[in-house]
Amino acid sequence: MDAGGDITTGLTGTVRSYNGAKGFGFITGQGAFADVMFSRMELPEDTREVRGKFIENRLVSFDAMIKPDGRAKATSVMLMPQQGLGNPGTIKSYSDKHGYGFVSSHSLPGSDAHFKKGDFSNPVSGGNLQGELVIFEADTLPDGKMRVTKIQFQSAKIAEKVNGGASMGMGMGMGMPNMMGANQVMQQMNQMNPGMPLAQQMAMMQALQMQQMGMGGMGMQGMKRGASDMMGGAFKVAKTADVAVTTTGQIMNGSVKSYNPQKGWGLIASPGIPSGGSGASGDVFFMKSNLPMEVRDTNVTGQSVTFELVQTNDGKYRAQNVAMA
Repeated sequence: MDAGGDITTGLTGTVRSYNGAKGFGFITGQGAFADVMFSRMELPEDTREVRGKFIENRLVSFDAMIKPDGRAKATSVMLMPQQGLGNPGTIKSYSDKHGYGFVSSHSLPGSDAHFKKGDFSNPVSGGNLQGELVIFEADTLPDGKMRVTKIQFQSAKIAEKVNGGASMGMGMGMGMPNMMGANQVMQQMNQMNPGMPLAQQMAMMQALQMQQMGMGGMGMQGMKRGASDMMGGAFKVAKTADVAVTTTGQIMNGSVKSYNPQKGWGLIASPGIPSGGSGASGDVFFMKSNLPMEVRDTNVTGQSVTFELVQTNDGKYRAQNVAMA
């Protein structure tokens, strides 16, 4: 902790801004603490992977001190629970066999919330979820226990780690003869697209192996052609979809303005979209992969939907976790 004056405890305020990439932000408080800086390390451990928009405008409690240079610095910053807003948390326990677990949050002390695997906004293929950081919403049941209604990982990096590990496990289960051929295909992938992340390689291998199963005794040449086709076609869409985003914590309503299953993207019209959308005012872009699996190849234009509003690193808004209303 910085050397300075006495610590003032029990303060409250609102997060005015937070830059998760740089690791600091500012709180609007009162009196001598009307504008207080804080660092990422002053946030609880279950909040340190979230990015700016999630905690901006959130109510917080904090302690603070006046540094020798006259500036105020906040310590022990804690998010206060707010109705309708997501909570940061850590998966306390999880059973892949039974498909459920419990999540805890500093903003809900002493109240672990029960969740099921199906509560995740996007499918989860990994089995070891304990300790992963998440954002979730929960309801209090009549018996006083908490039940998660929505849950997602705090960052794309965490989701990739969880699901990437599962993809590798699925690949290893396909049998030694297939994996020997698969290794040759992976070498070809690296030659054609150097630096491809391992998770993307494994996702492609999973698709190729599924294709092989469906086509029976497809030979090695067929697998190579499949890899080349994916490199030149559908894989480009997958790379476009793999854009780092930051959740805003907002769940919104709208209707699908346009959608092309072949091109793999569309627009949602929603009057609550801030400036910075992908199309006209009130429109927000979404990818095919953000739709439920069962409607991805269906023309859903005109359908009412709910979605999570996220923001890319260049400040543009997108829709994620789109669900039919």
